[in-house]
Amino acid sequence: MSYFVTFYSYKGGVGRTLALANAAWLLANHPTEPARVLALDFDLGAPGLVQVFGFQRANKAEGIVDYVTSYLKKAAIPDVKKYIHRTRYNNIDIMPAGRMNSQYQRHLESIDWRGMYESAFGYELIEKLKSDISALIPEYDYVLIDSLTGYSDVGGICVNQFPDTLALLFRLNQQNLDGIKSVYQALKPRNKNEQTRSVIPVITPSWPFLDEAAGKWIDKAQRVFPDNKLLEISFDSSLSFGEQIISEKASKLPLASKILADYKALAEQIREKNLSDPLTIWNGIRSRSPGTFLDPAEPYLRLLSRRPRVLTYWEHLPLAFGFPLFLPRTKGSRSQALQKLLAFTDQEAEAGNSYALLGRSIIRRLMYDKKSDAQTKSKEDLDKAIQIDPNFIEARLARGHLSYELEQYEDAIADFTACLKLHPKGDSRVEHSLAEVYLRLFRAEEALDMIERAIKHNSKDLEMYLVRAKARYLLGDYSAALVDARIAARANFLGFPGSFLPSQILAANGQLDEAAKELQHISERLDKDNWGNLAEAYLAVDPEMTIRLLQKNTREPKPAVRKVLLILARIFRGDELGTLAAEIAAPAEKPIAIDDWDFFEVIAMLRAKERNGSLSSKALNFAQEAIHKTVMTRYPVKMKESELE
Repeated sequence: MSYFVTFYSYKGGVGRTLALANAAWLLANHPTEPARVLALDFDLGAPGLVQVFGFQRANKAEGIVDYVTSYLKKAAIPDVKKYIHRTRYNNIDIMPAGRMNSQYQRHLESIDWRGMYESAFGYELIEKLKSDISALIPEYDYVLIDSLTGYSDVGGICVNQFPDTLALLFRLNQQNLDGIKSVYQALKPRNKNEQTRSVIPVITPSWPFLDEAAGKWIDKAQRVFPDNKLLEISFDSSLSFGEQIISEKASKLPLASKILADYKALAEQIREKNLSDPLTIWNGIRSRSPGTFLDPAEPYLRLLSRRPRVLTYWEHLPLAFGFPLFLPRTKGSRSQALQKLLAFTDQEAEAGNSYALLGRSIIRRLMYDKKSDAQTKSKEDLDKAIQIDPNFIEARLARGHLSYELEQYEDAIADFTACLKLHPKGDSRVEHSLAEVYLRLFRAEEALDMIERAIKHNSKDLEMYLVRAKARYLLGDYSAALVDARIAARANFLGFPGSFLPSQILAANGQLDEAAKELQHISERLDKDNWGNLAEAYLAVDPEMTIRLLQKNTREPKPAVRKVLLILARIFRGDELGTLAAEIAAPAEKPIAIDDWDFFEVIAMLRAKERNGSLSSKALNFAQEAIHKTVMTRYPVKMKESELE
């Protein structure tokens, strides 16, 4: 359904037509949600939109006057498509005032607007015009009407019948304020059944300086519109010479322009007033306050119904559930709106919408539990999306991440590598993901090469410094690893997995006292739920402390992890290996998945100890065997034989 906005000014010379044209350009050229715009020139006595839009066929192209004249002559509603014409701007069409030839003025003067409303169904004609425009395919998102100034029959049509929102433009002087106040007050509901008309008051031109006199006039204007925010369009001397859409030119300049910012604010206000605008719906969904009870599934369904081919909306489909951590897993716990949204998602996916297939795969992964086949179905969706579009990077990236979760590392590498081929200049998301896989496989040199490429493309993502720290730690470059580990630790919360990495790197470098101080400082502020990670970190610094921490906190971590950490602490402490052999050989009661506990840091410790000769080959083998029996995974726990010799 098209959204109609009238631009009205009581007096001329306020830049109303330029404001409309610049708002139209900004709406049509929005970076993520460009709108289709139709401009209607209802300033019939002094039409100017054709000049602003550079429309070259003004003397041949029929418009509003011709539309109405045809209706009055034939008593039949004309086909509106005949009167709509393309401009040189993408997504902007125009319905001009009329054919600018010798007959225009005569045709205009022959129209008795008041009489047409009284006896020729004028109201119905304008309503039909609006409905016919709204029904055009592809649809116009916005219809912007340039209205005649002052009080007139035509002005009344533009102000009272056409608009969903009315932009009221005025100068800061008494004549403008009095006139615009009269129009605004006439719009107010006459009874409880009438809705309040949406208005956008705009001061234009607004001077670039503010003094006491200007402040008083602004206060006067605000009293006219007590419930509305006043917008402004700044004075720009360049607009004094000819008509131009300055937004097009200013948007390409390196420095921000004040008048461009003003026009943007006007365009944004128009979109915010339109509750059916996909961008307005999307912004509302994204800004939804945590903990509110409004069901976001209903607006999300409206959004996707209008824009089923926008990737971003499908990628963020979990927002429709509120919080991904609390996804309703059973149909009985889902709202009616959510059920409709999921049904629509299925419909689009089965129709071959690759974006919908990606969205459904994301939902299935989030709704995964170990008793379901959600991950398998998620992969099937991604396979189908890639089959439809082999160059669909986001689907390949998602499939690579899913393969990583399933420990199908070679499949993950294949998808991430394919993504890089599609982005030969590099993509930090893909390079980061590939580095994570190489790190999981302990292919440290490849991980380092890939993460350095990622950081080169996006140095602001501090999460990547943890990956580089781990790769450098594995390779024995402890000084550089420590720098990266501290950057990552500062960027994250206390207790996250990388919090303990600096201490482990210090210990690997022989700086045990500094490592101990680091862990002591962390332990003083750490929640007891993270003591399992703290106990693991102490393995490299003080194995006795590892044992004490595990004895003090019997709840965390899980029994299988507690067992292997205690065995490792005794190995690192130098206990007789023979006393541990039977305990290590015994199978774990409940082996754990790699996502439940990642022994990367321990493997890195073992490599550091092997490198500096502080642990025998036999002890290394015992430690690795203990980990191997604990982790239910294809995780490459054991080092290469050459590294143990």
